[in-house]
Amino acid sequence: MKEFETPITQLFRFGLRTDKLNSLNNPGCVTCMNLKPSEFRMEGQKSLIDPFPRPLVKIDENLPQLFKGRKDTYLCARHYIYKVMPDYSLVPLTTWFYSAEHWSFADFGPYVVFNNGNLNIRVDISSGDYYFAPEDEIPNCKVLCNFRGQLFIANTDKGPNWVEWSKIGVQDFSLDGENTAGYIPMPWQGQVYALRILTTSKNSLGMDQQTMLVYGDQGITSLYPVSSPASTYGMELLTYYGIAGKGAVGGDENVHLFVDEKGYLRRITAKGIERLGYQEFFEPMLGENITISYDQNRGDFYIAGDTNCYVFSDNQLYEISQLVRTGVFTDGAFVCVKQENLSNDRLFVSNSFDLNIRTIKTITEVLLGSSGNAEVALYWRNNKQDEFRLSSYKRVGPSGRVSPHVSGVEFRLVIRSSDPDIQLDSGYIRWKLTDKRAIRGMYGFAKASAESD
Repeated sequence: MKEFETPITQLFRFGLRTDKLNSLNNPGCVTCMNLKPSEFRMEGQKSLIDPFPRPLVKIDENLPQLFKGRKDTYLCARHYIYKVMPDYSLVPLTTWFYSAEHWSFADFGPYVVFNNGNLNIRVDISSGDYYFAPEDEIPNCKVLCNFRGQLFIANTDKGPNWVEWSKIGVQDFSLDGENTAGYIPMPWQGQVYALRILTTSKNSLGMDQQTMLVYGDQGITSLYPVSSPASTYGMELLTYYGIAGKGAVGGDENVHLFVDEKGYLRRITAKGIERLGYQEFFEPMLGENITISYDQNRGDFYIAGDTNCYVFSDNQLYEISQLVRTGVFTDGAFVCVKQENLSNDRLFVSNSFDLNIRTIKTITEVLLGSSGNAEVALYWRNNKQDEFRLSSYKRVGPSGRVSPHVSGVEFRLVIRSSDPDIQLDSGYIRWKLTDKRAIRGMYGFAKASAESD
């Protein structure tokens, strides 16, 4: 019986599918574990650098958190703040203090200010001296940030959705004729979770024009500087949906990535807000301690829950078995605090495909252009109401060929490997019709393909 050949090279250019309703024969994976997709190939995820001493540093729900300042890098844990030394040893900057909820950080050059959800802690950079800032210096708050030389605080005693800002260069929040300090409630209920700076444009001198984005559980707002009728901040409502938690937003001054309250992954740049999708992967993480870390060098985001960690890289999403709780790019490398899961195997499960023919056929051979050891199996079913069933795994031979001989109407290709250096470059599926009622007209069909190579 005549065999057909369908290229599958494009399957290795895409990560996880953006929507679980992704139609048949479209690229995108159901599972993409420890495999990084790119324009040219899919390759094994490398081990990330975690240089921090154990058991001093450990993952404790949403903590610790790393912050990179203008001069130093800091690690903030449940009861201590540490300065990260060049050899990644840790020097405590504080004595024991009341349990932290979630940290935020403001760098003013000569000194830095930390907030742990309960306390404001000011540290002098040159001496290392610190003190707990009293309420008459920095009002009670749960979030803070430095914007344009002013200390912004949020979730204050005025209300959980209020934002306040100090005078320029000093922690003075009193209102006077200078009109530089101020406060405003957000146009949505709920509480403020995070304050983030975003560059929106450049002025005539080529300098960045920036705005302060206020992320809450029920909305997102932009606060932007205005000079008329007085020098203060204007407000623009961006969304009536919020983010999934205090740590569910990450990025730098050029791009923010966040998980919203319904589990959608979204990105904000100067161009606006973009819904990326992936709800089927992040909705199950709602209610967990979601944190997002950003590697500014590679542009990779690490999105971690309590047990799962995903990487958004080059507009593709994939999962890794290294749970990155926090990470920063510093001294030429991305360093993190991570937890290794038991298995580091590479696992690929494609989106469903039917080879564009709704009848039973048999996949006789899979040919992979790959380096490294791998095994292949197939999920199969005969109609959409059935659950997929998994065939047995078969090892890929030295020539890249494997003969699964699996029949069905719909399939999902499965590739697994324990080889950390595995690469998947190209591939073909060879198949033949099993249901002879569909043979009519097929021999004039030069080549069937589920997607173009």
